[in-house]
Amino acid sequence: MPEPQKTAKTDAGVQHWGPSGGGVWSTPVLDAEHNRMFISVGDNYSKPASSMSDSITALAMDTGKILWTAQATPGDAWNGGCFERPGTAGSVHCPTAPGPDYDFASAPVLATIASGRRVLCGGQKSGMLYGLNPDAGAFLWKTQVGAAAFSAGIEWGFAVDDKHAYVSLSNALEKKPGEAGGIAAVDLADGKDQVAGRRRQATRAAAGPAATPASPRR
Repeated sequence: MPEPQKTAKTDAGVQHWGPSGGGVWSTPVLDAEHNRMFISVGDNYSKPASSMSDSITALAMDTGKILWTAQATPGDAWNGGCFERPGTAGSVHCPTAPGPDYDFASAPVLATIASGRRVLCGGQKSGMLYGLNPDAGAFLWKTQVGAAAFSAGIEWGFAVDDKHAYVSLSNALEKKPGEAGGIAAVDLADGKDQVAGRRRQATRAAAGPAATPASPRR
């Protein structure tokens, strides 16, 4: 990360500095055998956006040295001031031409698939699930499993076995009850969406049943 520099001033005369760094929302994943720690990074809160924002990043566990960074969405700077109406006190903190707010909001997951290959998965608020090579940080595949928006996409984590990633989807503010949420299953070997067009919805309309028992797929 470069040393912070003075950037723009707000309409109130407050000096901004940057880059501000990206937020880390979730717990790291530890790979003690390979002396690695993997973190998911959100957007920057001010401009200029750094090269590590909206990324999956690997560090050495013993020294904290950055080993590689895989950035999914460059140039994403956003903060809570972007919610405010233009001209209000809070709105002055929103970056000019803000980014889409596509944080990696959930922890990455390290999986070993049936072939023995290791795949590091990262889920983004853009609705994209990524598979990466944990040794080099190269993207192996990417799959759009949900809609993209402020509170949409992949927010609060997912699970894996040796074949699939099982991904919970959000859209809590963007869609109506009965339309928001859902579960996706993605093949870890090639990133293919296993249930495209057949999402299991996580919410129900207010007039509908409070709960519906799940039926096993055969």
